[in-house]
Order: sequence, then C-alpha cells, then structure tokens
Amino acid sequence: MNKARRERIEVIIDQLNAISEELETLYEEESEVLENIPENLQGSERYEKIEDAAGTIDNTATEISTAASELQEVIEA
Repeated sequence: MNKARRERIEVIIDQLNAISEELETLYEEESEVLENIPENLQGSERYEKIEDAAGTIDNTATEISTAASELQEVIEA
C-alpha cells in the first residue's frame, strides 16, 4: 500500500474513532436515563425501548471501534 492510500485510511480511522467515542457518550447518557427511571416504570415499553436503543448504540460503537482497529492493522502490515 502506498503512502497516499495509507494516509487516507488514517483519516478514516480517526473519523471512525471519533464516531465511536460519540456513540459511547450517547450510550452513557442513555444508561443514565435508564438508571433514573422510577422502579414502577422499569419493565415498561418505554423502558425497554430505551434499553434496546442503548444496547444498539453500545454494539455499534464496539463494531466501529473494531473496524478502526482492523484498518490500523492493515496500514501497519
């Protein structure tokens, strides 16, 4: 891989890391919302939707972070 393509991938890695970090922040915010829902509303449809959204956000952040790591391995090879 030539230097120009390696540099373009490095830019993408930086962007992916920034997206992953932003998603982690959103996940933390959603988790905080879940922690503050009164007990009588836990298990409600609203609670489950927030819980599902938080899980999806967390999984997506992990997948994006993994993609960035894999790309890093490519440019280091």
